[in-house]
Amino acid sequence: MDKHSEQSTSIGFKPSFKPLSEGLGLNHFADGLPYTPAHAKKKPISPFAMPPSAPPMREPMPSQALRQAPVGTESARRLVEQFDSEVGTGAASPTLALETEIEAASFVRRVIAYGLDVFFSTMMFAVIVWSSFTLNGYDLAHLLSDRGTQLLGPLALLYLVVHMGYFLIQETTWQRTLGKAIMGIRIRTTSGFATLGRAVCFFIAAVPLGVGLFWYFFDSRHRCWHDVITDSEVVLS
Repeated sequence: MDKHSEQSTSIGFKPSFKPLSEGLGLNHFADGLPYTPAHAKKKPISPFAMPPSAPPMREPMPSQALRQAPVGTESARRLVEQFDSEVGTGAASPTLALETEIEAASFVRRVIAYGLDVFFSTMMFAVIVWSSFTLNGYDLAHLLSDRGTQLLGPLALLYLVVHMGYFLIQETTWQRTLGKAIMGIRIRTTSGFATLGRAVCFFIAAVPLGVGLFWYFFDSRHRCWHDVITDSEVVLS
């Protein structure tokens, strides 16, 4: 020790040396213990609280009145028994929505709709024939009176093409025809391509004295033969 240190010790004065960084928060060992600054301390992680478990769902009890109500298909009846309950008896009841969705169109509606479609397809055929002959400089009335028997076959074939095309285009695109739209009915099918064969299969149902059309009254889902063949049905829209 030097002379100044010995004198300060003998007098009882003990020198203290303060670092230049004291008071600036940079000396982590100013109090003699290592520590972490307050801004660097990690907040304690609160334990994760699990949400309360939902109460078990009550087993739906189908309504006896709705169970006995006529439904279009057996699969629809099973859906009603599975999802309907005693409480769900209102405007938002799934049973009412399901019955409205699958309610089959009446036979009278279908006949009137088909009559309207025949009228519209015939008008289209007449416009096509008239414009084809007139625009090419032919007198249609004189031509029919002079060569009516010769034109009967080609005109009948053309009418068949126009009639089938009328149904194919509309039923494939909109699942209904103009006549069905007026009567408020539409085609319900599991596949959009099933409507392609309805126009062809209609003749299969109509040719044997209309037996395939009157099959409507014997089928549980009120379907005709062309509906059964194409796996489709006509329902209220």
